[in-house]
Amino acid sequence: MNSMQEKFTLLRENEILLKQNKGLNQEKESLLKNKDQANAQIGALTKSLEAMQKDLKDKENMVQVLKQSLENQRKDLSDCRAEISSLKMHIAGSGSGNNMVVGDVNNIQSQYLERYEEEIKKLKMEVEHLKEKNIRAPEPSNLVGSGNEISPTDDTAIEIHEDRGAISNTVDVALGAVQDEAAQLPVVQSINEYADKHEDTSPGLLNPANINSASESNNNFSKQNDGQQEVGSSLPVKSDSLNDEAISEKTGLGTIQILADALPKIVPYVLINHREELLPLIMCAIERHPDSSTRDSLTHTLFNLIKRPDEQQRRIIMDACVSLAKNVGEMRTETELLPQCWEQISHMYEERRLLVAQSCGELAEFVRPEIRDSLILSIVQQLIEDSAVVVREAAARNLAMLLPLFPDMDKYFKVSLTKFA
Repeated sequence: MNSMQEKFTLLRENEILLKQNKGLNQEKESLLKNKDQANAQIGALTKSLEAMQKDLKDKENMVQVLKQSLENQRKDLSDCRAEISSLKMHIAGSGSGNNMVVGDVNNIQSQYLERYEEEIKKLKMEVEHLKEKNIRAPEPSNLVGSGNEISPTDDTAIEIHEDRGAISNTVDVALGAVQDEAAQLPVVQSINEYADKHEDTSPGLLNPANINSASESNNNFSKQNDGQQEVGSSLPVKSDSLNDEAISEKTGLGTIQILADALPKIVPYVLINHREELLPLIMCAIERHPDSSTRDSLTHTLFNLIKRPDEQQRRIIMDACVSLAKNVGEMRTETELLPQCWEQISHMYEERRLLVAQSCGELAEFVRPEIRDSLILSIVQQLIEDSAVVVREAAARNLAMLLPLFPDMDKYFKVSLTKFA
């Protein structure tokens, strides 16, 4: 009886265990299914993450491309602005440049005409002196010898030819000296025509009708020839001095050319803290070099002499620019210095932009009013909107220096009340 109960109990326990085992197996299967679903979700999320990372990289590349495109557009815009400003200066300077050239030509022509008139006056005075000598000479009848008689007609002919040759030689020497000095001037043709006219008329001053041929003698011939030689001897000295000046000028230009060729090669090998010591040489080459492209290159070197100039270095460069503007005049200041300032307003270093902001107000008084209230004002307007505070402050101070120089009061009030109120 007991064994039957134990057996029944074991069977019941076995059934219970089987049920529990079956339940565990079901839970295991459900867990495996959940695991598969989780793995599938992880795979999907991984793929989604990879896709998002790829999209992010693409967007970053697109941002870089857009930034580069923006920089290129800014550079193109600054180039266009510089070209527009240079065209404005060229248009504004063409009219005044023509007036200056015409004025210089007229001044030079008047100077050379005055020189020729002085030479002609001297020749006339010499002819009058010769006439007085001829009038004071004794009658030819007192000098006639018994065995040797001089023919008045032959004497007159000899004297006329000799005087004509002496006067022509002096005029030729004077013309040669002046032509050597003025060989490069645009008024040479008109001066030569004037010289030819007077050279043709000078021998006419010694017309036989103006000379008393009846009162000539051998002594008068020698005195007149000596006087003409003294007049002509002073002109070769003048010609020699002009030649010396031409040689000296040519030597000076050669020195300036050597200096201009050597400076761009020397500057990179000079320590940055000592480069301002090259400024006198750079200024001399810019001021005296005859080629405009070389001057532009040297001016570019001047503004880019120091990569990030401090306050003292900026002051030295500004003083050099102001001194250069005083020496070269308005036209070269507008065509050579201001374009370099325009190129610096978009420079990546704020020290370079600050240099331009501090220079504009001081350079404004060395340009024409129409450039002052157009190009320089445009530079200051851009710098006053700069991202750096120090640049904006310097631009505001230079704007205060610039405003009183405006000739147009409407422009003054418009800028002071609206743009920067």
